[in-house]
Amino acid sequence: MLKIYWFTGLSGSGKTTLGYGLKKFFDKQKIPSVLIDGDELRSGLSSDLGFSDSDRIESNRRAMQITKLLLKSGVTPIVSLISPFESEREKIKEQFYQFEFKLIYLDVNINVCKKRDPKGLYKRKISNLSGIDSKYEIPTNPDLILDTKNYSIQNCLEKIYKI
Repeated sequence: MLKIYWFTGLSGSGKTTLGYGLKKFFDKQKIPSVLIDGDELRSGLSSDLGFSDSDRIESNRRAMQITKLLLKSGVTPIVSLISPFESEREKIKEQFYQFEFKLIYLDVNINVCKKRDPKGLYKRKISNLSGIDSKYEIPTNPDLILDTKNYSIQNCLEKIYKI
């Protein structure tokens, strides 16, 4: 049975890094997979969207639709999006009731994310940034919680492989 791996967390928490690490693992296992990354969506399919709540919801909807297409093709989707709203994450999960939907929450302090700031979003002081001036709702029932500040990428990936 195909699984969906949906990473959620603040910008800079490690979603993309772990998503690529999981993709590399699947490639070695000859398991077809695709990473749907929020930054890549924002630069292409979702370039018309900003950082408002409604734009974030629409971005998640688009990622969900891509996920559906991948599953129909027998490809394992790996989604790396902030996905800040619990109600939206639950709606998405409900769409995939016939699959194993694995919600992976990267629990990293905002100050750590600001220090990492791989995209410079915190320095640019973008309005409506999740965790700063737009809410980020911590998942109430994720399948896995990872602290990427205190555990290595490899250690985190090993935990993901087991879920």
